[in-house]
Amino acid sequence: MDGRRLLSVGLVAGLLVATLLASLLVLQNEQADDRQEARSVADQASAAILSTLRLAGLSVKGADGLLTAGDIPPPRFRPFAQDVLDERIVTVLGWARWVPADERAAFERATGRPIVAPSPDGELRRQGDAAEYLPIARLRPDTRTVRSALGYDQYAEPSRARAARAARDTGRPRLTGPLVLVGSRRPAVTVYQAVYDQGEPTRTMSERRRAFRGTLGGALSVERLEELVRAQLPEGATFGVRDGDQVLIAGPSDPHATRTISALGRRWTVSITPGDTSSHALPVVLAIGGTILALLAGAVVALSRRRERTLEADRALARRLAERDALLLDVGAAVDVAGSMNERTQAVAELLATRFADVCLIAHLDGTGGLRRIGQAARRPRDAELLAMLPLPAPDSGEAAVVRRGEPLLISEVDDELVRRISTSEEEIAIRREIGIRSSMILPMAAQGVVNGAITLAIRGEDGRRFGPDDLAFGAQLAQRASLALDNARLYESEHEIATTLQQALLPPRLPAPPGVEVAVRYRPAGTGVMVGGDFYDLFRAAEGWIAVVGDVRGKGPRAAAVTALVRHTLRARAATDGVVAALHAVNDALRNEHDDELFCSVAAVEFTLDGDPPQSGRLRAVAAGHPPPLILRADRELEVLPACGRLLGPFDDPHLQTSDTTLLPGDAVLLYTDGLSEARRDGQQFGEDRLHDAARAAPRGSLTGMLTHVELEAVSFAQGQPQDDIALVALRLPLPGGATGQEWVSGGATA
Repeated sequence: MDGRRLLSVGLVAGLLVATLLASLLVLQNEQADDRQEARSVADQASAAILSTLRLAGLSVKGADGLLTAGDIPPPRFRPFAQDVLDERIVTVLGWARWVPADERAAFERATGRPIVAPSPDGELRRQGDAAEYLPIARLRPDTRTVRSALGYDQYAEPSRARAARAARDTGRPRLTGPLVLVGSRRPAVTVYQAVYDQGEPTRTMSERRRAFRGTLGGALSVERLEELVRAQLPEGATFGVRDGDQVLIAGPSDPHATRTISALGRRWTVSITPGDTSSHALPVVLAIGGTILALLAGAVVALSRRRERTLEADRALARRLAERDALLLDVGAAVDVAGSMNERTQAVAELLATRFADVCLIAHLDGTGGLRRIGQAARRPRDAELLAMLPLPAPDSGEAAVVRRGEPLLISEVDDELVRRISTSEEEIAIRREIGIRSSMILPMAAQGVVNGAITLAIRGEDGRRFGPDDLAFGAQLAQRASLALDNARLYESEHEIATTLQQALLPPRLPAPPGVEVAVRYRPAGTGVMVGGDFYDLFRAAEGWIAVVGDVRGKGPRAAAVTALVRHTLRARAATDGVVAALHAVNDALRNEHDDELFCSVAAVEFTLDGDPPQSGRLRAVAAGHPPPLILRADRELEVLPACGRLLGPFDDPHLQTSDTTLLPGDAVLLYTDGLSEARRDGQQFGEDRLHDAARAAPRGSLTGMLTHVELEAVSFAQGQPQDDIALVALRLPLPGGATGQEWVSGGATA
């Protein structure tokens, strides 16, 4: 009896020990699962924050195509600001131009407002002396109304100053720490993107600082950031974000996991409590040891499988977020290619059909209000052939409806009944069936607040995939990004065409040919931007003989174009009767009468008369006002620099012009050029006068055009094919006896 009792007690004790061990093992697995869940949620939160901040940076950086060297044109900034704010990432968008200390007074006079900064009591008061200022030129706050806040100094606040200077020195977007928005007093972070002079090199910090003109800032409110991130986390999860000791978003006091993230030049700590993810209940094992072991094995297997599923889901989510972020970036890159607008649109269609859907159609409104397809692509080559056979969208089509309403359309399931309803013929039904679309969505394309087209994305769904609300939301982002990029490209292309036409209008369409004199010209604009350059040349008859001139007006753009026209017409009007020196004095007086201290230009000119018919010699008078003096290339390859000098036209009451006279003999040539030639740069070094003189001496003499081409290519090659300024050259030569006379015209880079 005692033995049987002992056996029973031992059996019960064994069962209890087995139950306890099984419970502890299950509990340990659940706790490990909780820790893994916390790490996964922390990764999710970090990825969501990074994605949101990068999108904010992209929204701000997208304004590069809108900016000029001076300021943002209001008609273009406001529609862009509206597009950015409608994406509901950035809540405030402002443009700030850089003002050095010595230009402060001019800025305050021009704007009629002092440069102010926030004081400790929150009021804005006049800013004290500083080395540089960054006043806001225009501000679009989250009230969605355009407000002028001229004079507010961004550099006066340390966090903004650090981010703005870092953006200036690195050329990359930079983010502030937590700060309070002026006006609304709402906590926010701000992305700064530096803006540089177009055509200026920005490879080194010194070059970036020299070309820097201001920053574009986009503020993201902390409430909006928290809302966007919380929407992507599991229910019940709590998170917090710290910037050092400063709390950006309040989080759990006892976090289960933390992550450090780095975004746009700042590092933050993210803390996470994932919520109630497990029961932690101890299992009650009411079975014999074999049953306990079986239950234990089953529990371990189930937990292992659950953990694997959770990890795989987290990895899939992270991959999808990364792929979508990359696709948003690549949409802008696809548009930034050489070619027509149709070619750029086709590049976008091919990108979306390859990376997000199986089929992409892009339609745009034509002049009659109908839709025409300007881009279509498919993942399968056969589908691309079939798409080309589909008719244009009808007035009652889904694309037309989306354009009219301005709202996206999701068709989760495309069945045969729908195919029949949207088709206009049996042939079209057959084409659509062969393509095999199972799900699609149509997204409006809006530019500057106007819907002008639609993007259709469709999938074959062979793996069971169908488009859902999440895909529709991301598709809307893609359409918005594509619309903005394509519209910027269209505006750039239009402005480039206008600038080219205006540039050609500022140069003489055809130069006269002095009897018995060879003439050649070259003109090479710097880069492919949309800014009209200030370099010009001319050749015209004077009171006695002829006058050839080259000049360079300060700056680029419409203002420089207007000054160029003023200088050319004044020169022609006065030089024809009074000579070149009097004409340059008249130009100086005209610029002074504009009452603008920033208006000035440099000019080099030669006035020459010919002796004999055909001419056997020529008398030449040269003058240079703040410009490289003319060069004389003698027939024996000797080179002379005429000692003509004077000060810039515009800044001074008297430019102190001094002339230099010489005689031209057969075979002698005169070369006038702008400083874009001698100041072509590479690695901080200039092409310089010495290299220019060597190139002129070594140039072939058989053709005057060939000589100019040789000199130009030497400078362009030195600058590695990217000269930083426009280049204008004019050459005159008395031919040798029996040589060719008349004018040589140059095609391609020259405008003559």
